[in-house]
Amino acid sequence: MAIDKNTMDVIKAVVAQELQKATSLKDAAQGIAKGVTQYVGARYVPLFANPAQWSSEREYEPLTIVLYQGNSFTSMQYVPIGIDITNEEFWAQTGNYNAQIEQYRQEVREYSKKVATLENTQTQQGAAIETLKSTTENLGNSVNALNTKVETQGETINVLDGRVDALDTAVDGIKASDKRNLIADRISNADGKFRAHIASDEDWQGGCPVGDKYYAVYYYSDTKSRVALFNVETGDTVTVIDLGDPSFHGNNMSYYNGELICSGSSKTSRGSLIYFLKVNGGNLSLARTIDSGQFGMDEACWGFGHYKDDDEHYYWATEYLTQFYYVNKSCTKKTLIGSVELPNNTAYSNSIQQAMSYNKEYDVFISSRSNCFNLYDGELHYIKTVPIADTLNCIWREEIEQVTLYNGKLWMHNNPLIRNYSTYVSPAVWSVELQGQMSQGYPTGGWSTGVRILFDNQTEIPKVEDENPITTVTVGNTVDVGAAMTELGHSTPLFRLTMLASTPYIIFLPKYAEVNLNEKTVGGFEVRGGATFYGASAAFHNLANAKQAALFRAVGAPLTLYTEITSDITAGGHRMVDMYGGVLCLRNQNSLNNLKNIQPSVEDRSFGVVVIE
Repeated sequence: MAIDKNTMDVIKAVVAQELQKATSLKDAAQGIAKGVTQYVGARYVPLFANPAQWSSEREYEPLTIVLYQGNSFTSMQYVPIGIDITNEEFWAQTGNYNAQIEQYRQEVREYSKKVATLENTQTQQGAAIETLKSTTENLGNSVNALNTKVETQGETINVLDGRVDALDTAVDGIKASDKRNLIADRISNADGKFRAHIASDEDWQGGCPVGDKYYAVYYYSDTKSRVALFNVETGDTVTVIDLGDPSFHGNNMSYYNGELICSGSSKTSRGSLIYFLKVNGGNLSLARTIDSGQFGMDEACWGFGHYKDDDEHYYWATEYLTQFYYVNKSCTKKTLIGSVELPNNTAYSNSIQQAMSYNKEYDVFISSRSNCFNLYDGELHYIKTVPIADTLNCIWREEIEQVTLYNGKLWMHNNPLIRNYSTYVSPAVWSVELQGQMSQGYPTGGWSTGVRILFDNQTEIPKVEDENPITTVTVGNTVDVGAAMTELGHSTPLFRLTMLASTPYIIFLPKYAEVNLNEKTVGGFEVRGGATFYGASAAFHNLANAKQAALFRAVGAPLTLYTEITSDITAGGHRMVDMYGGVLCLRNQNSLNNLKNIQPSVEDRSFGVVVIE
């Protein structure tokens, strides 16, 4: 009975599978029988030959399993005597035990190697563990000894910590002291940041920088009591808040961490008022108001701000900045810090006290006066007095209201007192380097050098261009003409004033000057000495419209010049020029005829009149 190829392939697979997993021939025969029965059918049951070893001298029925050279073969059909085991038409090799055994042998050999390596590693690890135990015991002894030393040195370390803290405090003091030494001994010039236009009845008082972008100022009149916030770069008013008490005198301002404080005296409340303002960008809002009555103090508050620049304490300076107090955050308690030592026997000791500011980085109090400021350390010990020049950036210093140290610069502003010679009332804000010197165009010689002053009636901050030996200054306020002459006149240069615009205001001339009216009109000149040249013309009988001019030389008593010709600038008989004595030199007779009354009182005349043809 022949077996088809597909069936034979199934039988081969079953036989191979069972032979591979069997542990004996009996188990293999049973597994093969079961498998063939399952996959092929009950009629196909392989049997092991008896004897199992193959012999060509025997015949075999289909599905007989024989052994040959350690391998198993299964008959695929009836096998007659004489058929060789290699005849694949009759026999199929169904098991290769030699190959399997060799594979098992190799696997056992590899496992043996791994076991040997593992045993060696374990031996080495055992030795290492013993060494580690010994090391650990030694370390334990060392740690115990170290613990003893640490405990012994603990008190010493605590003592050293205290000394380090004290040293840090001392170092901070030294650093602050070094920084304070950077502050100049005299403020000779500054960088004019902006000017403000105010009404003739308004006065600026306390003020300070508010961050890097703004500057706050308190100003008042008979009807106003306000805080204004200005843009430092443009001078524009950003916002204004009305405090509502025109009698309030806010002479001090301070700023820290979004809080702007305005303090001073008031006639309508007990003692003094302190306004706390919240700053949010360019906006101001009133947060709260207190008065010193809640402290039992009826005197004015001349200084109030964050002490040490923290959020827990304020400083409180009493009238004339003589007594200083700690004040808690809620402003319910005060503690005396100390008294201020006011400088004596100085040229600046009698100047008016203004305001007080504090800077943590430099640990310094700055007590502002009208023409100087005093420096005190954080413990209120007097350091020095710093004078402020009459002019700063060709602007009259006048009455300085407050000086504040912020962002490595001194900031200050004034309240203008000279208002008769101003195109407009114009308080100014300056910043100044700590050394107090800014680049400026001082001429270096006498009459061989000169200063050119251009009046354009529009320049807010005088523009100084150093072009030695000639320095050019452009000004827009009539009062700045005299300021420029004062600031740049250290080497007695020749000043040449050129009018680029007309003005109805009198121009103050404190130095020698040559004036070119440039066909512009002017309200007049006040001359305080020296030689002044004016442009005159026979065609015009009015010095306000002159071209070519007369020479005025004044050295002593007052001399007043009048005009007899009515114009849009000078009505007939009104004063044109004020002088202080000397000799009046006129270019021609027409210039003489233009003057109605040389002086009100002939008896007081102490000068000559010379006509130069």
